[in-house]
Amino acid sequence: MQKRHKVNHFVVQGCYAFAMNPRLCRSAALCALALAAAARAELKPASLFGDHMVLQRGRPVAVWGSGPPGETVAVSFAGRTATAKTDAGGKWSVRLKPLSTSAVPRTLTISSGREQVAIRDVLVGEVWVCSGQSNMELTAERGLLHPAEEIANARFPAIRLNLLGKYVSSRPLGEVESRWTETTPETMRVFSAAAYFFAREVYGKLKAPVGLIGAYYGGSNGQSWTRREVFEADPDLKIYLDEWEANAARGSAPPRPAPAAPSAFGERPTSDRGGNSRYRPSNFYNAMIAPLLGFPIRGVLWYQGEANTANARDAGLYARLFPAMIRDWRAQWGEGDFPFLYVQLPTSEPPYPEPTDSAWARVRESQEKALALKNTAMIVTIDIGEGAVVHARNKKQVGERLAASALNRVYGFRGIPDRYPRFRGLEIRDGKAMVRFTDAEGGLVCRNPAGLKGFAIAGADRNFVWAEAAIRGGAVEVWSPKVAAPVAVPPPAWLP
Repeated sequence: MQKRHKVNHFVVQGCYAFAMNPRLCRSAALCALALAAAARAELKPASLFGDHMVLQRGRPVAVWGSGPPGETVAVSFAGRTATAKTDAGGKWSVRLKPLSTSAVPRTLTISSGREQVAIRDVLVGEVWVCSGQSNMELTAERGLLHPAEEIANARFPAIRLNLLGKYVSSRPLGEVESRWTETTPETMRVFSAAAYFFAREVYGKLKAPVGLIGAYYGGSNGQSWTRREVFEADPDLKIYLDEWEANAARGSAPPRPAPAAPSAFGERPTSDRGGNSRYRPSNFYNAMIAPLLGFPIRGVLWYQGEANTANARDAGLYARLFPAMIRDWRAQWGEGDFPFLYVQLPTSEPPYPEPTDSAWARVRESQEKALALKNTAMIVTIDIGEGAVVHARNKKQVGERLAASALNRVYGFRGIPDRYPRFRGLEIRDGKAMVRFTDAEGGLVCRNPAGLKGFAIAGADRNFVWAEAAIRGGAVEVWSPKVAAPVAVPPPAWLP
């Protein structure tokens, strides 16, 4: 008869093991536990902190990460040291005192016991987060009129780029795929063209390092960059959550295969209506904004809105969604009312025979209303679009206009013009409408050889028709032989 052996088995850290000998079993268990403890004890910063990064000058700098529970962690940089103890989950966070501008590469060290992590080539300057959808994402090769020359000249060791990995998540995450690099032709060509030219202009004036964090994704709507609690707190916006969850309950979202392995960064976005969709409310916020919270920044550059022009309802709700998102980002970041500079949409629809309601115009109007928020600025691009071309190749001008706004409003360079004429009032005189503007101290100028276009006019019946227009004495005179007694003139932003 064959002799039977008693089998002893155990589970260690999710691994199933068995042995014929109890002593061997105990030894294996102790070894496995020691290896697991060693893995848990690894000291590391959050993924956002890495070689070649830029830290924000003039503000306390938060640094955080993980390590052995109950151990003291010390972070040292530029003659400053801060310490903290890891909590029961191994998390730690410290704050360094404000730093002065420095283009000299230095090393930030993180130590605990015998472990030490060195983050090298760290500069101190201005940090901006660049977010939105495809027009922010557009690179030099697609977003410039003369890309080869600009790419070849993109050599700025003091401008650092961090193009975040593009992920989505159904819950807020603490890690993000991050890699800081110097600006070279190779790194510039895959980064946001508009953001790059913003940084180049700002660096040229400040002579201080500039760090850009690229958190954007083509085709993403405003809902996907907004925290879930914002929708839950606003009955008008909650419709986005209710609709998404109702569709999921009906099974209208197509099934997707399970990912090969879970990721600390979330899942890759899809263009369907499933759980990893780029359209799902909060998905990009959770994976690409939440991990940045607490990292000191100067401000945000935002170029988005095209994906909210799908219908009149979404375009109208943008007037609530956009400012709510700005307020919430600021509240969650804990950096106060930091500057939020954004791009107003250009025209992108073919000309209509007669003036008509337009989702693009409604989004532009919603964007202008957001200027009521403190420390916001909007740059106008309606004059540099390319008609029905959504991805206009004007990103150098866009970046330079964003930079002018920052230099003027954030950095105090008062001689740099960055404002645009805004409607002040309307006066009817001799069958013509005289439209007056603020922020036009230097006078009004028409750069279109064909003259002023895009003005409409209506009588008491509110039947708008395209109008003639000309600059007269610091105002714009608008008229049409079809309207004998005008009463209304919509602003040019209402061009389709």
